[in-house]
Amino acid sequence: AVIPLVDMLNHAPPPADMPADTPSVSFDPHAMRFIVRALHTHARGEEAVISYGAKGNAELLTSYGFCLPPPLHAS
Repeated sequence: AVIPLVDMLNHAPPPADMPADTPSVSFDPHAMRFIVRALHTHARGEEAVISYGAKGNAELLTSYGFCLPPPLHAS
């Protein structure tokens, strides 16, 4: 779904101390609204991101149109 303004946020995995499938965006059907939740405290000027969950590059590419770069230590 396209959610104005939320679609402008970049993806990042949730913090290491949270389960990989912790959503940062959810829908409240009773209030009929989307909720964007910060998964950690942000410093001034820090980029706000959302997490699409624990997904591989194939799913990120086919579902969302992007993939993540490989880890720097990959051989």
